[in-house]
Amino acid sequence: MTEIWLVRHAQTDWNMERRFQGQSDIPLNETGRQQARQLAGSLAAAGKAFQAVYSSPLSRAMQTASAVAERLNLPLQAEPRIREANLGEWEGMLAEEIPLRYPDLVEARRRDPFNVPPPGEQAENVASIAGRASQAMDAIARHHNGQPVLVVTHGLVIATLVCLNRQIAFEEVFQQIPHNAQPVVLHWKVAGNA
Repeated sequence: MTEIWLVRHAQTDWNMERRFQGQSDIPLNETGRQQARQLAGSLAAAGKAFQAVYSSPLSRAMQTASAVAERLNLPLQAEPRIREANLGEWEGMLAEEIPLRYPDLVEARRRDPFNVPPPGEQAENVASIAGRASQAMDAIARHHNGQPVLVVTHGLVIATLVCLNRQIAFEEVFQQIPHNAQPVVLHWKVAGNA
């Protein structure tokens, strides 16, 4: 079993505006850069012997992970399977706009996020996120078996992994999204291992 510290990227302007980012490549804002430095300091002070830092390739995650990796003197590795969900037509929209424009779809997604994606040809449901993100966690856990590892990723990816790992119903996935620069610790057992 591997101790995986999942950390949501630090703040962006779109976070402040409550604008859906998805796979749009939005950088950290000044507050986010400060949060990343503070996160790096608190993780260094924790005295945990982290073995590696992995990150989503999106710039907001890479900027957060770079601050941490530099402070902990660890290699930083990009892992594309932990990028944020493709939110289709919702990317760039304000959180308040979406239920007004898509009330039926928002309700269907709230009831069944595992199967219902946002609108858009490439948009992902939680099943898609769960498939790729759990494969990434399995690969990381195999490579660092029994060792603590940091993984900087995104809110819905973390929430999905928390639901998988802690056997929480996917209907509660949106309530599991952590704040920016907030770690969530999971003890990850590789699928199929006894």
